Amino acid sequence: MFPHHKLINSLQWIFSTTVLKRCISSLVIIYIINIFGSEELGSYRIFTNIIALLTTITTFSFPNFLIVDNSSQKLAVGLQFIVCSTLIFSLICFLGKGMIATGYQSPMLYNYFVWGFWLVIPESIKLMIKSLHKLEFNFKFLSLAEIVNVVCCAIFTLVALFFRQEFYFYVFGFYLGSVVELLIIAYPIRRELGIKLLNCLKFKYITALFNFLQSQYEFLSLSTITVSLNFFILEIPIFIFGLFYDPHFIGAYFFASQFFLVPISFLMRSLNEVLFPTLSQSLKTGLAPKIQKYVEITLIIIFPLVLIWGIILKQSIFFFAGATDQILMRSLIIYMTARIIFKMLMNPISSIPLIHQKPIYELFWSLLSTLLISGLIFIFQSQDFFSNFILYSITMAFCDFIFICIIYKMIKLSLTHLYLTLSKGILFNIPLLLILFFDNLNQTLFSISCLVIGVSLTILMIYQFEKKLFHECWNRFYASPMKESNL
Repeated sequence: MFPHHKLINSLQWIFSTTVLKRCISSLVIIYIINIFGSEELGSYRIFTNIIALLTTITTFSFPNFLIVDNSSQKLAVGLQFIVCSTLIFSLICFLGKGMIATGYQSPMLYNYFVWGFWLVIPESIKLMIKSLHKLEFNFKFLSLAEIVNVVCCAIFTLVALFFRQEFYFYVFGFYLGSVVELLIIAYPIRRELGIKLLNCLKFKYITALFNFLQSQYEFLSLSTITVSLNFFILEIPIFIFGLFYDPHFIGAYFFASQFFLVPISFLMRSLNEVLFPTLSQSLKTGLAPKIQKYVEITLIIIFPLVLIWGIILKQSIFFFAGATDQILMRSLIIYMTARIIFKMLMNPISSIPLIHQKPIYELFWSLLSTLLISGLIFIFQSQDFFSNFILYSITMAFCDFIFICIIYKMIKLSLTHLYLTLSKGILFNIPLLLILFFDNLNQTLFSISCLVIGVSLTILMIYQFEKKLFHECWNRFYASPMKESNL
């Protein structure tokens, strides 16, 4: 069993450093979009997403295997496989740069892949090293390394742009920070890592790699396909919409989603980073009540916070974005809400099939969701970007809900509890939902008044009908962490 104080301490560190990291990144992006506009930001996002997807594929779930296996014994064979696979995919990127740039209607992508095709290599090795630190619950160290990453990116970008305004400086700064982070997290294990990398060339380790792949092929392949599909689904507005619409729309979506996710990602990332290694070390029989409580807290307590932030952001986006993007971004924010709330429900518990050694469940869900959403977008590609985005958001929320139902059945929880909790969450938040969808008058005083009334009504309803949960959350998030941090 894992120490409870380590869980609390890890969550606190990831949460606090993510706040700082997101704030720095958001300030830099505001500066970037006001200089260069949405189109170049869209091309940048397509490039980074392609690199991230290839990184997920080339690691072949070795980082996840180390965590599930709760051992670093297979580090050598994992690094050996990653070195080989990243070299192959880097070459494919370089050779296919022209086709990628043409498909996404962005000449800038060609230049990015000319010099950035090799970036899959350090990104993949970094994922592998991170998994070793996660095994030891070194989340404080990882969080501080990520802060250094973002600070290096911000300083380089701002200094370079001061002398010459070229968007390439931001892309270079982004990956410069990532390489610095890799060097930091690799330093404490530099000797072990050096030995493992040298062993990659030895024949006996090549034999060990093939034997290991034969014994764990099903787990690794299913997990890799599932994680890759999940990432692809999450970024469909980048991967598929980019094929049919101008990069300007992709940049506007990225900017709006970046700011919508600023506070939400604090909680989502904290839970995702810590709960996977935590749950993998827990007794499977103890998962059900924890998952049930998490669903209640998310739908009753966190849901209204997401709506409040959406309303505030929708009314204040004109402070950050240009006049041409404001209307589109405000509309995108409205329909991001449904997708984000179900993603918050699903993400922390999506590792349960993996923990139960049944990755096939998530694979089937990911595959069917990808085919359904991609098919609908291809069918309605003649529609405008916003209409297709609404279709994507609603379909994605529905698919996430289906997967949550699968998780409930897997851990033998009653679906009635899920339906009832979801119904209460929607009912309690009707005032905020109405404000989010229909307050488009751009009158600040009226909007503030509506928000105050909506928040008051929602709090009253939650306190009246879910008083016990309300007090329990208050004690858990404010009293308990303070006590546990002193252990």
